[in-house]
Amino acid sequence: MKYDYRIISRECVDAMLSSALRMIDEIGIETSRKDLLDRARGLAGLRVSGNRIFVAPDVALEVIKQNQVNTGDPSPRPEHPKITVPESASLFADHHARVLRPMTRADVIAGTKLLDGLTPRWVIGKAAGTPQDTIPPMRPLEQYVIGFRHSRHRGVTRVPLTKAEAPFLSEMREIAEGFDPKRRDFSVWVPSPLRLEGNELDDLLDSGAQVSSFYVGSMPVMGLTGPADPIGVYTLSLAETLGGAAILHRVFPEAKASLYPHPQPMDPRSGLMAFGTPEWNHLELMKKELFEHLGMPPKPKENLTSACMPDSQAQADKMASIAFGVAHGFTHFNLFPLCADEAWSHAQLVLDVEYVHVAWRTQKPVSEKDRASEAFDMVERCLREGMICGEVRDSVRHLRENYYLSPIPRVFSSGQWNGAGRPDVVSDAEAYAHELISNADYAPQEDKFRKVMGVYRRACRAFGAEPMNFD
Repeated sequence: MKYDYRIISRECVDAMLSSALRMIDEIGIETSRKDLLDRARGLAGLRVSGNRIFVAPDVALEVIKQNQVNTGDPSPRPEHPKITVPESASLFADHHARVLRPMTRADVIAGTKLLDGLTPRWVIGKAAGTPQDTIPPMRPLEQYVIGFRHSRHRGVTRVPLTKAEAPFLSEMREIAEGFDPKRRDFSVWVPSPLRLEGNELDDLLDSGAQVSSFYVGSMPVMGLTGPADPIGVYTLSLAETLGGAAILHRVFPEAKASLYPHPQPMDPRSGLMAFGTPEWNHLELMKKELFEHLGMPPKPKENLTSACMPDSQAQADKMASIAFGVAHGFTHFNLFPLCADEAWSHAQLVLDVEYVHVAWRTQKPVSEKDRASEAFDMVERCLREGMICGEVRDSVRHLRENYYLSPIPRVFSSGQWNGAGRPDVVSDAEAYAHELISNADYAPQEDKFRKVMGVYRRACRAFGAEPMNFD
């Protein structure tokens, strides 16, 4: 019997889109920005009444069409997956003492060195997190400088900037990456239900920069800020992102507009977002099918856990998320820290990367049909000459190709385990991480780093902070 492994039928996605278009046409999108209401008045396909903007379906469909890619035959699986690591951590998970503590400059530097050391394992990481042992105005600047100094993937910050810090970061980015502060890309995550507002929207509307591109995302919580079922909550999220993107695309017609509907489940006992649960994985897998059916570029498989230590729950949540993602066809994996996205762990990052490699290897395509006839010849020869297959040169040649050798030690018997001193996989992962950290040798272009540090030290003087020491 042949099974259909899709989670959402195509007819269901079409119904979701139809209902989402009706929502923004008949219910509209609320905003507290009077200037946005004023700018929307008179624009084709938009209608303003009170504090709501109503969007004609054809205007919203323009955003989908703008984002559609080739919808023909599926692309072949790439040789390697893409692995990214967000910069969201502000805590450090000390699993030896079983405590969560604020992340220090030293923690961020070590984590960023680890990210760079994992580059050969397909990892793209910029800064491990945000140092908390400095005054708040310096945190985004120090996160950027640490990433620029220790990661070949350059600096970054995800900390919201005030007007006092923004000029310093802008100057650093101009030096380090040729950033043009007059031309920017924006992301706007909006609250539910059906609202277009928040600090990111304020930044977009108030920056004065030319808007090169933007995307609108939303995360309604299933059963709290959105309907209590997967179809309903995705319909709402699709309406919010389509409506918001369509409005902003009318206001900024030269900008590339895109959307990211990304609803989340909750813990029914507390109302908190719940990661690593069956409901969370279900919504993640639905995301891939939704984007595919709409013909839009795929989003990454997010990999999170609510566990706060690299314990058995964290490993179960992370491995299940990654394995489901690989089996469902994801090729980009976004590895979040522990505690949803708050707590950095060297060991957990190493294990997460290992899980991607293992899961990817498990789904490795095999199509070398000539090996079938070669197997006949090998077995015949072995029987004729009284050998085992492992003695034949052909076997030795193919061992490396067909076996995955993990950098983390593994044992396969009780004798091996006792003989190796009863190893622990988290400790082994941590030891491997510290080896990569101690061997870190990346350095940016010297003159650029010197200029970036000059800006950084001026910021330290301006805010009265003690500078970091990179020696």
